Amino acid sequence: MKVAKQKSVATATLAMGALAVAGAAGLMLDPPTTVAKPNPLIVQQEEVGEIQMVFLFGLFPSPKPAPVVAAAPPPADPVSNLLGGLVHSLISNGDEPGENGGLLIGSGATGAAGQTGGNGGLLLGNGGAGGDAVTGTQTGGDGGSAGLIGTGGAGGDGYTAVGVTGATGTAGGDGGHGGIVLGDGGAGGEGGDAGTLFGNATGGEGGDGGGGGIIGAGGTGGGGGDAAAVLGSATGGAGGDGGEAGVVGGGGTGGEGGDAGIVQGGAGTATGGEGGEGGGGAAVLGDGGTGGEGGFGATPSGAGTGGDGGDGGDSGGLISSGGTGGEGGAGAAGIGTSDGGTGGDGGDAGVIGGGGIGGEGGDSGTGIGTANPDIDSEGGDGGEGGQGGGLLGGGGQGGEAGDAVGGLATADGGDGGDGGNAGGLLSSGGNGGDGGDATSGVSGTGGDGGDGGSPNGDGGDGGEGSSSDGSDGADD
Repeated sequence: MKVAKQKSVATATLAMGALAVAGAAGLMLDPPTTVAKPNPLIVQQEEVGEIQMVFLFGLFPSPKPAPVVAAAPPPADPVSNLLGGLVHSLISNGDEPGENGGLLIGSGATGAAGQTGGNGGLLLGNGGAGGDAVTGTQTGGDGGSAGLIGTGGAGGDGYTAVGVTGATGTAGGDGGHGGIVLGDGGAGGEGGDAGTLFGNATGGEGGDGGGGGIIGAGGTGGGGGDAAAVLGSATGGAGGDGGEAGVVGGGGTGGEGGDAGIVQGGAGTATGGEGGEGGGGAAVLGDGGTGGEGGFGATPSGAGTGGDGGDGGDSGGLISSGGTGGEGGAGAAGIGTSDGGTGGDGGDAGVIGGGGIGGEGGDSGTGIGTANPDIDSEGGDGGEGGQGGGLLGGGGQGGEAGDAVGGLATADGGDGGDGGNAGGLLSSGGNGGDGGDATSGVSGTGGDGGDGGSPNGDGGDGGEGSSSDGSDGADD
């Protein structure tokens, strides 16, 4: 019995142990759901801390990034500034109107209205162009000059004038001088045009060409301004003279004379401008310049007269020929009289060289002549030939005369120019120019031929006329 009771106790003990273990296991796998209440003191402290942090961040927002500030430039180097300014003053082109180039190298700037162009640098640089005239009180500005090497600046153009009772264009500026050692002269500026309803209209004169350097040609003369009128008179401006050459180089060509005209339906006198003279040739080697052509003159009723051609330039050089004379301008009239301009004379040669050829005379034409004129339409005479070289060189040929045409008007051809004389040994004089032809429904007489130069120059042929021919020129 005792043993049985002990087993029962042992069994009961084991059973209770098993229940205890099972209970413990249950608690571990499924803990109780009861949650302990939070401590109000601790919660209050956390809330107070959050409020304090929000308050602090509101007073002090998050800082913005600092702006980037560019580094200050290094202080200017006075030595660099000084050297830069020095270089600019020595080597630079002019940039302001009429400003000179650098002291040593650089081209001058174009002048403002009517202002002279800037000069080139002393060593190298072209002269600046003269400024064009913009008012009736201004002429074209002169071109700037070059230094040792460079081209002279062109002259500015004259002012074009328009009026009711008269108008006058202003003159063009002269071309600048070429480089002292090497460089051509600048061209002369064009004369200003002119136009008016009544009264006189006169074109401005062209500017003269600039002189060339030791090695350099003279500049071309500027053309004269044109002129036009309705009732009154119109006169073209004279062309500018060509520039003189230096030691080696040709003389500049003379500028053309301005044209003149009376507007269709109007009446008055129109006279073309004279051509400019050719520039002189070089002292050693270089021909004289060609003379400029005369301008034409035309009118529907009145007198129309062509301008005379400019003379060719002389050349006093060792080996050089004289320049050719410019052609005379044509004259024309519907009702009235007309005359062609006279050709320019040829220039004389230097030591060795031929004389320049005379310029041709201008043609003429008239529709209906006047009641009592000597000649209603007369061609211009040819220019004389230039003298041959002092040692060797023939005389220049005389210029051909202008022809004349008359409808119901008398007409005479111009006379040919005389040939130039020879200047040296084994040289002949120039032949005379031929006379102009004349055609007319009333009376037409050919012009006489020019005489031949000495020695041995042949005379020119007389011109043919519808009524009678001109006489031949004399042979030498």
